Amino acid sequence: MMIDDEIILLVDKNTDRLLTFPHLRFVPSSDSLVRIRQRISARGRTIDEAETRKYNMTYDARIEQNNLILPMLYSFPVEDLIRAQELRLTIEIPKGKQVRFDEMLYNEDLPEHRNYRYFKRYAGKTWLMKEQGLTELR
Repeated sequence: MMIDDEIILLVDKNTDRLLTFPHLRFVPSSDSLVRIRQRISARGRTIDEAETRKYNMTYDARIEQNNLILPMLYSFPVEDLIRAQELRLTIEIPKGKQVRFDEMLYNEDLPEHRNYRYFKRYAGKTWLMKEQGLTELR
């Protein structure tokens, strides 16, 4: 598990939830399907407490028709405190398929967090999945 001194947390006072950025990775799919794999982890004083915190995390990644919907942030309750909660997403895309990332994926007004800067690279561009990973189409 990674402990990151650079973690940026946002607070939604309406829902009493903390929000932060997931780690993203894009890899070629072994077949013709798009997949979203989520690895969720958290710590606690006991295994049960860590499991509860893990299941309290919310992230609604989904595939709708031809669109992959990836929210920018995941959340967890304020009362869970900061216990190394982490969300790692691996997106599998078939080789030879093109992916276009919405320009709204990146907003200059949001904080410079290393997981968020990752989005800036993709925003508003079209990419081709090759054996070695995504390649920008120009």
